[in-house]
Amino acid sequence: KMFPNIIKNHIRIPKRRSNSGLSNPKASNLHKNSLFNKNRSIIIPDTKNILILTPNHKLLLQKDLSKIQNSPSPRPSPRPSPSQLPIFSQTTRLPINFPSKTPSKSPSAAYEEKRRSIRGFTGGFHGMYEDNSMEKEARKRVSRHKLITKMRQILKQREGMQQERQMKVRLKQVYKKKFNISIKNTHIYTPSKLESLLSTKAALWQQTKSACTIQTYFRGYQQRVKYKALLHQRDSAARIIQKAWRRYLHITMVPRAQRAMKCRLLIKVKSHIR
Repeated sequence: KMFPNIIKNHIRIPKRRSNSGLSNPKASNLHKNSLFNKNRSIIIPDTKNILILTPNHKLLLQKDLSKIQNSPSPRPSPRPSPSQLPIFSQTTRLPINFPSKTPSKSPSAAYEEKRRSIRGFTGGFHGMYEDNSMEKEARKRVSRHKLITKMRQILKQREGMQQERQMKVRLKQVYKKKFNISIKNTHIYTPSKLESLLSTKAALWQQTKSACTIQTYFRGYQQRVKYKALLHQRDSAARIIQKAWRRYLHITMVPRAQRAMKCRLLIKVKSHIR
């Protein structure tokens, strides 16, 4: 049905200047308003394909042209787009209407469709890749069961990771508050490894603290021993000084005093005698 409109809208009829070499007048009149070239063939231009029709189709095309010229056209038909133009076959005069192009898909959708078609199961394509076997439902159940188990494993893994993070946070808070211990890059370690590292650091901290306490008491004991020795030396030095002082008194001061007393007594005795 689209053949006359397409010829009318898309075929330009060239005019021949001379009719020399044509013996048949009907043929000359036919060639005046036709598209036949010197090789007695017609060229139909197309945006995508250029097909050359053989002389077997001349009469059919001439009839269609005469119909187009004689038929009234009150309203010109809209010019079809290049995608709507039919592709003519070289063996038949009827056009072959191929299906229109599918709309362009996104790269992700095209990749997904290609992946499914390669695996043998396509989403909406009823063709040779569709699974129509007797075990179709069984395979679907098995694949669904596998998918459910995989999703459960993923959810369980996520819950485990969340619990591990919470446990790490609690361990860090407890050891920081109690022992003032912290570890960098805790995301590298598992909770058990982190706990073992923190417990090892806490044990070392306790050992260091106990060692410091022992050293403090030992130093205090040493200082007390030294202080007692110092007191003993001080007492002995004081006794020695006292002994020396007494000896000095007995040797020097007492005789002087005795001589002074003797002088005074002698003076008194002399005064009484007088």
